Amino acid sequence: MKNKKEPQNFEDALKELEELSEMIQDDSTSLDQMLEIFERGSYLSKYCKNKLANVDEKISILIKKNENIEKKELK
Repeated sequence: MKNKKEPQNFEDALKELEELSEMIQDDSTSLDQMLEIFERGSYLSKYCKNKLANVDEKISILIKKNENIEKKELK
């Protein structure tokens, strides 16, 4: 399992996180495998968090721009 392979997109990262969660719940998963899964899950979690933060920032910028346009139109 390559821990640093970047997912194609946010949705793929979430899907992989779900798959990893199922693997951890499987009784046949060894301790070493769980460690690898945890490392990959941590990487994907950080990836998703960063993507969401970027989207949040872009939305905030768009809202501010829209508010400025509305203020100018009211004058």
